[in-house]
Amino acid sequence: MKKRVLFLSGMLIALGGGLLAQDAYKGQVRVSGLHFYQKSNMLQVEMDINYDGLQIDSNESLTMTPYLQNADQRLDLPSVLVNGLQEQKAYHRAEVLGKGNPSTPDAKVAERPIVVLDKGRMKVNEFNYKVEVPFQDWMYACSLFMEFKECGCNGKTAHTFEDCLAEQPNIERPRTSTITPDIDRKILTWIHLLPAPLTVEQNLSIAGNIPLNNANLFRGNSQRKLNHEVYYKLLEAVREVRQMKGVEITTIDVTGYSSPIGNLEKNERKALNRSLSLKEYLYDTGLAGKANLNVRWVAEDWDSITSLVKASDMMLREAVLDLIQQIDVSRGRETMLSQLADGGPYKYLTTKIFPQVRRVEYTIRFQRQASGIEDSRFLLKNRPDVLSLEEFFALASSYPKGSTEFNDVYDLAARLFPNSPEACINAGAVALTRKDLQRAHKYLDPYAALPQASCNMGLLHLLEGNREKAEVYLSLAKANGVTPAAAALEYLKSKP
Repeated sequence: MKKRVLFLSGMLIALGGGLLAQDAYKGQVRVSGLHFYQKSNMLQVEMDINYDGLQIDSNESLTMTPYLQNADQRLDLPSVLVNGLQEQKAYHRAEVLGKGNPSTPDAKVAERPIVVLDKGRMKVNEFNYKVEVPFQDWMYACSLFMEFKECGCNGKTAHTFEDCLAEQPNIERPRTSTITPDIDRKILTWIHLLPAPLTVEQNLSIAGNIPLNNANLFRGNSQRKLNHEVYYKLLEAVREVRQMKGVEITTIDVTGYSSPIGNLEKNERKALNRSLSLKEYLYDTGLAGKANLNVRWVAEDWDSITSLVKASDMMLREAVLDLIQQIDVSRGRETMLSQLADGGPYKYLTTKIFPQVRRVEYTIRFQRQASGIEDSRFLLKNRPDVLSLEEFFALASSYPKGSTEFNDVYDLAARLFPNSPEACINAGAVALTRKDLQRAHKYLDPYAALPQASCNMGLLHLLEGNREKAEVYLSLAKANGVTPAAAALEYLKSKP
């Protein structure tokens, strides 16, 4: 099972235009992950809708209707009904009564996705909206809008709001790839492409850093502000992970770091309280969902302080490092630092070094099941680092052999999986078709002794004019049942 780690600083940055988020409905709804794809005679529209900030009362509702529109045509997409808790009860009663009297029309029981807004607990309120509609040519010049219609409950005036989510979006069209002119068609028929090792799911993780430079977050009764700061920045990272298809977050590890101001024992008690308070806060918000949530806090991060001091140009740097390394914290390290050179170096520590130490680091671990070809193409464009090797190979095989896309997918797979024999041998094979012998050597040489590489190694020596080595490798591949090797060997022997 492959495992890869993606490191990001601060909150995760959305990659690609399709993942940029924008606010709608008076800033209370956030839409991200917009994706438009034409396949055959259908148009797929997909987006993630977050309603954390939605403000409607328990006995109110809101209908959200996406629609496509150009100068003279409009197509409404399926609506989403957001109900408050009491309104949902009324909706359910109307639905039950409607089943007993199906001839009675009632707009409230029309079939549509239902979202129930529970404002009793602050949770990660988000869902993925995905729909396919018959494609028409006018859609190439359309824009995507969202209509928000209030219910007009409780004597309030009903209003309708509209927001443009995407102005004439770039609709991905299926491309018909052809073999590029630089491809040697004969070699293309002889290369040996290996299947990917089967994987059921991937173990992946994303790591990030939340700076806490503001010292006020650590003073007095500021714990709630600190929790709030960490929650909203961590929430952005969690959202980015949940936007991926087939993802299940398994563990969220959170570690806080403080600077060493004051008594060590007191700082350790504060660190323990911070970790317990933050963990409770994150649980109450529902941030982790069903994932394991681990929270700890380091009272005084002297390891980071040492690294930062070594990289600084502060005065008496070596003396400061000697004190840190030789004087134990429990024996007055901080006091001695504050007395060094009338407190000049310590002032530098408190103003330049300690603020950099105060932070929260997190790691979000998740599993992701293999996706379909269309989803893989979207991820290839926006997040290729989360695709499995099996998905890369399936995606490559969906393009004509020898096309630009076919070649690029295999080459990218080898760069993302540099320790995979299958990825490198296949990338070497693609390089052979372009007669890029230097690149072929780079990918194939480390695995030259593997039987799976024999056919492609034989072709490499054939292109270099080394008939003896080419015949040895191709004969070995033929003995192992590699059909293309037999054809290449026959060609070799037919030439004087």
